[in-house]
Amino acid sequence: MEDLTYFYHYTSIENLALILDSRHLRFTALDVVDDKLEGKVRDLDYYSQFVFVNCWTKEEDESIPLWGMSANNMAGVRIGLPKNPFNHYKHSDYLPTSNKSDYPFKGSTIINQLHFDKGIIISQDEHYLIEVIYTNDLELLEPILIEPVSENSQTIWSAKVGRYKTKAWAFQNEVRYRLIVHPRGKVLSSNDKDPVLTKDFMTKKHIDVPIRESALDMMRIMLGPKHTQANKLIVEALLNKYKLKCKLETSKLLIR
Repeated sequence: MEDLTYFYHYTSIENLALILDSRHLRFTALDVVDDKLEGKVRDLDYYSQFVFVNCWTKEEDESIPLWGMSANNMAGVRIGLPKNPFNHYKHSDYLPTSNKSDYPFKGSTIINQLHFDKGIIISQDEHYLIEVIYTNDLELLEPILIEPVSENSQTIWSAKVGRYKTKAWAFQNEVRYRLIVHPRGKVLSSNDKDPVLTKDFMTKKHIDVPIRESALDMMRIMLGPKHTQANKLIVEALLNKYKLKCKLETSKLLIR
């Protein structure tokens, strides 16, 4: 049975139009998100370019800060989608020896989209959906990723990146879908003579992942507390054009 938990995303009407037209959600690289502290690590320069997130809140009650910051100064919309809005593929679909969690893409698709001829998808037994943890602990906010696993080998704990934010952001009550992709083979630390990580290694800063049609049919859309009649007409026209079945809601907040 499908999990009917909903997550919510505050955005502009323009972005709503792009989502409905493309039938995709956009994952953004951590090195270009609004929080400049995100993705920092102490031993691998520029690692955040390999970590892509699509951010939501699990809070069903309306958020005044999120309306103001992310939804065109309260004149945008809040989108609601069920917890798992993507088509899923097992790792075994493209990695026959793997028994790890499923992901909302096929491995070959993500590698080709990022122009990685020799790339690898990182999961480390973690599902791609995570809850953000808010903390001021620098050991968690700026982790060390490279750890030895034996006398002659080491691993990169990629799952430490994109999970923690400072307590100043706790109002977001955020959940996020996270994809981690980086070059196959050794990733050198910033202390090595010839590091493979450079500021411009990753050429793309986003990944667009398709939404399954049954999830679109369950979409919820709410107009912001400062929407105009023109905003309402535009959103209604979008619902009609893309044949969405959802009822258009209006914010219950009363703000001048």
